[in-house]
Amino acid sequence: MTVGPPEHTDAKLPVLDASDGASGQVPVSYYVEPGGYLRLRNLSLGYSINPNTLKRFGIDKLRFYVQAQNLFTITKYTGLDPEISTQVVGRGDYRARRSDANSLGIDYGNFPTPRILSLGVNLSF
Repeated sequence: MTVGPPEHTDAKLPVLDASDGASGQVPVSYYVEPGGYLRLRNLSLGYSINPNTLKRFGIDKLRFYVQAQNLFTITKYTGLDPEISTQVVGRGDYRARRSDANSLGIDYGNFPTPRILSLGVNLSF
């Protein structure tokens, strides 16, 4: 078998050929994309009322707070979450989960990191 120059040099997608034995095993650079990101992971804001103002109501301490996790992520990554895992989770057989050098940097379609917002009041008498 003689291998000549590629037929479609202007192709946008790689050729998948089940008969070549390598299409599903050899990584292609077409699927590689930037994985950099900027994420605001934790933010906590609070305000305490002056204790002198609270004494006339019999309150020693009053504090209001807001806590947020994963408020935003800035990225050009097209997957669900640029912070990919090194293990297969969330699908398939849990006993078949794997983590090895060949799977580093591969997005297995894990669930994105959830956004959490908490509001609260601390009150002391």
